Amino acid sequence: MTLSKRGGIFTNELVILLLIISIGAALARPRVREARLQSLVSAAVADMDVVRGAGGDYQASQDEWPAESDAGVVPTGLSSYLPEGFDFNRSDYILDYDNWGGTPFEVGVTVITSNADLGLRLLARLGTAKWTSGNKYSRVIE
Repeated sequence: MTLSKRGGIFTNELVILLLIISIGAALARPRVREARLQSLVSAAVADMDVVRGAGGDYQASQDEWPAESDAGVVPTGLSSYLPEGFDFNRSDYILDYDNWGGTPFEVGVTVITSNADLGLRLLARLGTAKWTSGNKYSRVIE
């Protein structure tokens, strides 16, 4: 076997290897996307639970719910009930504490996202007392 023939065999092997790797990557892509989406949903649910718990602690100590604030802004007085460094602005969504102050619901927490897949999966995980309006996905605290 001459050197030029060996080089040709190596090239063919390399092309086949790259083809196999490309097919594997194409097959794995939807699973990776799904895993990332599920991770985002879990993070959003956990963040909503943190805000819900902080709001409940605030209400128990102050005998009132925190006041309404803009989306992405921690309500006045609530930061001392949240974990240190907790932020309402995430890379894939924004949290919004809602004080509706009335009937049938008084307070809640909303996730605002342009990712409809995230929002719909989030709604499916929230259980009862939830709704959506456009790109806002809300959960009632009380």
